Amino acid sequence: MKTLTSMLAFLVLLFGQLFAQKGVYLKPFIETTAATTYTYETQPYNNTPYFKYEAQKIVWPHRLSPLTLGILVGYTFNNTISIETGIAQSGNASGFRLSYNSIGNDSLTFFPGQQGGSAGTAGIKIPLLVTLPLFKFDSVRLYNSKPFAWGMRLKLGINFYKQPKGDPFLVMAGFGTDSIIIAPHTRLDVDGGLHTLNDKSILYQLGIETEFNFKRVKGLCLNLYYLYGRKDLSVINLHVTVNQQINYVFNTYGRGSGFCLQLSKKIAMKPKKEKTKKGVNDYKN
Repeated sequence: MKTLTSMLAFLVLLFGQLFAQKGVYLKPFIETTAATTYTYETQPYNNTPYFKYEAQKIVWPHRLSPLTLGILVGYTFNNTISIETGIAQSGNASGFRLSYNSIGNDSLTFFPGQQGGSAGTAGIKIPLLVTLPLFKFDSVRLYNSKPFAWGMRLKLGINFYKQPKGDPFLVMAGFGTDSIIIAPHTRLDVDGGLHTLNDKSILYQLGIETEFNFKRVKGLCLNLYYLYGRKDLSVINLHVTVNQQINYVFNTYGRGSGFCLQLSKKIAMKPKKEKTKKGVNDYKN
């Protein structure tokens, strides 16, 4: 975290001094991600009479770090196409669910039970993005309110992802060991752990960005996009044993894929001699 904070401060200082010219901007942001789980099995292992295993398709943000930080620096060509790069916190995650019926103390009553877990590893990403305008409205008034402008853009590109290289045989985080009685003389032992895999990957990005410009607040952007990764970055390895004789092994993988919602503030880097012109142009993108 300290390394990322130092790099963010360095980028702000560097680009603020070297690129203080028309068309260049900084864009600090916060974002949250709902990660998607990948599994190599074509069919879930739900044909066992003892339990049902499922991969958790969506890992919601509250189970991991809810918010991540980053900063972008961009350049706009003739108020149309923009290019952006920067640095940000990132990560990957996967999850699972295990359903079963456990037996009560009277050995006659069964109760539905479920276990689940989600985990992943953290890293940083360096995006290289292109923004293409779709449409915009300048100086719009709604119900005699103050004018504002807004526009929508298509944003696509790639992200270079990097995380600390770990030992694939070393458990990063464990889920503990549970013993569950599911029937007379039938016991499930469940044990799992998180492991790191590849330390580098390329994440492909595609999404929509909307920018709002009010009278006092300009360059407020909301970005919804999808990240797609092809390399396995982390894996949750789950072991289920029935009566210490029948063994089942399940893997779910985090690839850095997921749905991202980003809130950012666009800060134009204008030359010192340039004076701001007041009027309708204040509300243009």
